[in-house]
Amino acid sequence: MVKLREIQKCHKKLKQPPPVLSSFALIIFKIPKLQIMKVILISLFFISYTSYCQDKGIRFEHGLLWNQILEKAKSENKFIFIDAYTTWCGPCRYMSNSVFTQEKVGDFFNKNFINVKLQIDSTENDSDEVKQWYATAHQFSQQYNIIGYPTFLFFDANGEAVHKILAGAEADEFLEKTAKALNPKTQYYTLLNKYNNGEKSSSFLFDLSNAALDAYEMTLGTKVAKEYFRTKAALTSKEDLKLLFNCTFSKADTGFKLILKNPQQFNSALGEKRAAENKLIDLILFEEVMPELNKINQPNFTNVQSKLSIKYPKLAKEISALAKLYYYEQEQNKKQYFIALISYVKSFSDNLNHDQLNQYAWEVFESSNNPIQLQEAIKWIKLALSKKEDAMYLDTYACLLYKLGRAKEAIEWETKAASIATEEDKATIEATLKKMKEGKKIRINQWAP
Repeated sequence: MVKLREIQKCHKKLKQPPPVLSSFALIIFKIPKLQIMKVILISLFFISYTSYCQDKGIRFEHGLLWNQILEKAKSENKFIFIDAYTTWCGPCRYMSNSVFTQEKVGDFFNKNFINVKLQIDSTENDSDEVKQWYATAHQFSQQYNIIGYPTFLFFDANGEAVHKILAGAEADEFLEKTAKALNPKTQYYTLLNKYNNGEKSSSFLFDLSNAALDAYEMTLGTKVAKEYFRTKAALTSKEDLKLLFNCTFSKADTGFKLILKNPQQFNSALGEKRAAENKLIDLILFEEVMPELNKINQPNFTNVQSKLSIKYPKLAKEISALAKLYYYEQEQNKKQYFIALISYVKSFSDNLNHDQLNQYAWEVFESSNNPIQLQEAIKWIKLALSKKEDAMYLDTYACLLYKLGRAKEAIEWETKAASIATEEDKATIEATLKKMKEGKKIRINQWAP
């Protein structure tokens, strides 16, 4: 399965992005079609509540209502884990298909939790079992402020809420975050109760602000973080810099100027090569540049870059290139969009990780019939493969070759993709391989110029 840092959460209101914990998460709300297409393609259907069962992964309960779950948790002295999802949420599908199914994830959750899947939305196809949880789903959505998906709720053996997390993650990060649900020193609701009862020590405020951010309680998280920062003479530790970074949601925030002044310091603290630059670009682009472009019928992007160069000389060219890309996508100007996409990746491929290169290459395959653009996309996917060999990258490469009429090569690469694919991806890749061998069309172009 393609691994997307951008695919972290779905929000109830998609017209405007909510504050984010990292710069990467902004993308899904601003240009969801660009970032989620392959995840949705290879997650051909969402595994229903009643049929979801894994031998090696998380074992979710079936046939029990909330009061029965509470009884079971108490009798087994286990915590309760609730995966609050919706049927339309791509990140929820990714977690169910690719993270919950892993053996190490199953071992941890099955040992420590009674596991429950809770569908928050309702559809015509809902089973009787899902319908029996409608009232609980509505109650929990209101009571625990579920504003995005997937949201993970944790309760102790007595049914008291102790922790909350919003947003999916890869297995190791997910396990690291969920382990906090078992520790009173890191449990969000436990810390919140202490805060409301007057606890205000520096270390406590640090723990609560981080827990609130993980719970997507941004107002509280930033409020407590400010209280914490007032207890510090200087922000020099990696932990402090990381917290400040995670509390920076706007150009108006204190962290923005500090990140702009010394991005490498923040990159070092976060252990990511371009975390600071990506956050700065997101905030400048969506708070400063795009609102102005949306007021103009035909923007002059040369002027856009010139103006940006005065305030942000090191980032101006990249921001301008992205602004052009997003503007044409927004305007559904398909011809100019693909020209902008090719130009952007050609200029900034060194700033893109292998997942992003794969995503953009797949976008070209799926949505363009231009041979020159398809050839450019092959360069991108080769670069991605030079960084990491992945079945889905090989699938992208094979599909691009096939679309260019190089069927023999495509079949060879798709065969290799099938040989190293995970169980979740293998069926999709093998189905594509079968169509290649039969000379059939492998995808339907829904947005080709």
